[in-house]
Amino acid sequence: MGAATIMVVDDDDDLRLAICDILGDLGYITLGQRSGDDALLELRGGTRPDAVLLDLNMPGLNGWDVREAMLADRDLAGIPVALMTAARTLDGRSMVGLEVIQKPFDMRRIADTLSRMCPP
Repeated sequence: MGAATIMVVDDDDDLRLAICDILGDLGYITLGQRSGDDALLELRGGTRPDAVLLDLNMPGLNGWDVREAMLADRDLAGIPVALMTAARTLDGRSMVGLEVIQKPFDMRRIADTLSRMCPP
């Protein structure tokens, strides 16, 4: 079995690139997207990552919008998602199969979450 592929979706270019670089060093294959719109377009185009790290607050389609669209599509609904957010509450929202990673975070937290989401 090959390395897990992780889609990292964040409108902060520096943060997205840093996460992709570190995950690459940990042996993951990464796909970076700068917006929810771009991520959903790629997913609907047939890309199937093993997991998605998804920023909550982005212009255009935000993290909630992307996750709801994924859940509504049977081909995408099973892809594990970890929501990355600086928010301390999720406004009472709950979604099945959703991990939450609070910002600021350290990469150990992301690595631990991904190891649960994408076991070898």
